[in-house]
Amino acid sequence: MSKTADEKKDARLNSGVGAGVFGLCSNAVLFALKTAAGVLSGSITVVADAVNNLSDAGGSALTLAGFRLAARPADREHPFGHARYEYITTLVLSLLVFAVGAVLCYTSVSAVIDPEPLTASAFSYAVLGVAMGVKAVQAAVYLMLARRINSGTLRAAALDSLTDILATGAALASTVVADKAGVNIDGWTGIAVSLFVMIMAGKS
Repeated sequence: MSKTADEKKDARLNSGVGAGVFGLCSNAVLFALKTAAGVLSGSITVVADAVNNLSDAGGSALTLAGFRLAARPADREHPFGHARYEYITTLVLSLLVFAVGAVLCYTSVSAVIDPEPLTASAFSYAVLGVAMGVKAVQAAVYLMLARRINSGTLRAAALDSLTDILATGAALASTVVADKAGVNIDGWTGIAVSLFVMIMAGKS
């Protein structure tokens, strides 16, 4: 293997590991903040969005593991290397996002049948606003790295971050409507978000 090929392999590993660590840490923080905001406000959409971030953290861990496994040198059992691990990681990530969307949909239907009162606060607004900004940064970073190393895994992660912006935006809109108009659309918003998440997962 030439030095140039070695350098490309190292660059791919470093980009993948960096993206995985970044996603794992940022999504874990968002999960904690959104869980607190959702519990305090009584919003099922915000809590479900927090769970979505938890799955994103798990997806980042899979991304990290996938790139490390893919970087292993060829051996007797894998004469062409371990690059397929990255494709497997992409599939697992998509299935994980779809599963979270299905759980979110079930929970949202329950919220439509038996809605709970919502209590908006400055903390809730701040957390949701910051979360949308963080997700935008995530999407930009993942897409930049995906283009640099031509990675399907990172493209899937970028798409997931973009869908999360819409999901969090829907949670924010639901909170505003409940706070300003006194109309609880939390369950319906959750259903819409969950269906969108599942559709995007199927396309990734």
